[in-house]
Amino acid sequence: MVLLGFFVRDYSRNTLWFRDYAKPRFVPEHGSLKLVGSPVIPPEQLFEEYVTGRRKIGAGVRSYALGALARFQRALRDRTVTAQSEGALVLSGIMARFAAEVRAAGATPLWMIIPDRDVLGRRARHEPIERLCEQYAAAIRLPCLSLSKIFRDWAQAHPDQKIYQGRETGGHLSPAGNRLVAEEIRRFLVREGVLKSDG
Repeated sequence: MVLLGFFVRDYSRNTLWFRDYAKPRFVPEHGSLKLVGSPVIPPEQLFEEYVTGRRKIGAGVRSYALGALARFQRALRDRTVTAQSEGALVLSGIMARFAAEVRAAGATPLWMIIPDRDVLGRRARHEPIERLCEQYAAAIRLPCLSLSKIFRDWAQAHPDQKIYQGRETGGHLSPAGNRLVAEEIRRFLVREGVLKSDG
């Protein structure tokens, strides 16, 4: 079996061409996915282009205000996700490719949705992405484990323990959060018949 954990906050990163460094990405094309931005220019070659002047440092840099506006638009796009938006088409294409390739290799594909820490608050910003992900998984018969309700129920029952580490670590889980996820994965594998129950 192959279990893929999809962290909902990475949804918007699927469509970025730059994340800490230039990166390849998929774009929807004729009902499939096309890989663009590959191969990525090696850092040494990029440095050489800057040194020789073939590439200018700061070329294409936008104002802080425009950058803030772009971030706001991305956050808004995450909230108003539809099945035909670029991000949703890329995500569903990745899910379909993942399921097909794992099955072709003779293994069982399994999908897990990992929520962001905002799932514990009053408003889960990535909930539309989770719902779309669950719907598409059902459509292609890809067994799916969503952790949102599990996290909320556990947090309510254990208010003195944290699922996530401090804010400076992003969406990383605490030791208790990792234990909770490991237990839920085991239950999920038993339910799906991939793992035998010892009870």
